[in-house]
Amino acid sequence: MLIPFEIDTEALDTKSANTLSLDLKSKHDELLRMWLKAGVLTYNGKNFNDSKFFKSVNTLPISVRKIWEEAIKYYPRIKSASTNWNGDIDQTTISSINEKPSVLVVEETKAVVDFNVSLDEYSMVDETKELEIVKFPFASGSVFFKKSEEKSLSHFKKSESFEKIWKERFHWLTASENIKNIAIVDRYVMINHLKWDCSQGKSGLHRFLLLLDKSATSNKNIKLFSGWGSSASELANKNEHEEQFIKGLTEILENLPNKKISSITLHLLHNKDIGDESHSRHIRFGDFHVWELDKGLACFDGNTCCRQKLAATFKSGKNVTQEFIEKELELQLNKGKSHKTHTISLPR
Repeated sequence: MLIPFEIDTEALDTKSANTLSLDLKSKHDELLRMWLKAGVLTYNGKNFNDSKFFKSVNTLPISVRKIWEEAIKYYPRIKSASTNWNGDIDQTTISSINEKPSVLVVEETKAVVDFNVSLDEYSMVDETKELEIVKFPFASGSVFFKKSEEKSLSHFKKSESFEKIWKERFHWLTASENIKNIAIVDRYVMINHLKWDCSQGKSGLHRFLLLLDKSATSNKNIKLFSGWGSSASELANKNEHEEQFIKGLTEILENLPNKKISSITLHLLHNKDIGDESHSRHIRFGDFHVWELDKGLACFDGNTCCRQKLAATFKSGKNVTQEFIEKELELQLNKGKSHKTHTISLPR
């Protein structure tokens, strides 16, 4: 689960062009760790390079600037919905913040003087406005960030609405402008979609793609790995199923309201092959974030809500996601006779 946050550029000011204490560098490291695990950075301006935040990062001493530059490339970020925000964090900023809940990371003295955060407290939470003012040195202790981390470890509840699941777990990942590639490994997704009774609502795959299209702020490319099925009849009719699945995917893609999914590259493999390489089902967002889902996209099957409690675990970090990327590569390189690849793209 991710939540939006804004950084007061005054908090980044190290007061030195050349030196940086180990203690202060550790505070930067801690904030970046929270960004990776729990946050999506909100910035001002027409584009990221014009933002006040980006310009401030460029003034940091090289030892800390490097770690920020790495994060900027890969960690989730979005342009603020507030068109008149100049990038400053002050009392007037609060009324114009549209992304909620939100954490404002503020320079320590400024937090006390301008925002009335107690001297002996790390932060101040306004539940009504869904805002938290947190002092920069203690950003990792943010109440909202901690809640976000805890939510990432909780499973989907029975009867939990799709809207709530999406908003809390997936929206900010798909809204992130610099996460453009998404991989889905779900060996039952094709058969589930084809067998789904449309009178019961949309299939999980259909609903996921609709929600993704609604949240996305940049065009996305999807790699989808699915098995042919497991029963003798499913395998015997795999060519027919393949045609139906591609036709159905094409129709979904062409009818998406916002046209934010540029392409879907479909990898179809024998059920055993995909099971040997990746028994668990997952969705990977970019190179740093993964949701492991016990039932894959079937968690979105139906009309309004999850039909049963489902295991779901959020993981982040390059070292963590590498094993999932390697699984996908193994599936992609499977050269067996059962492996077929199709790319469905929106016309340019």
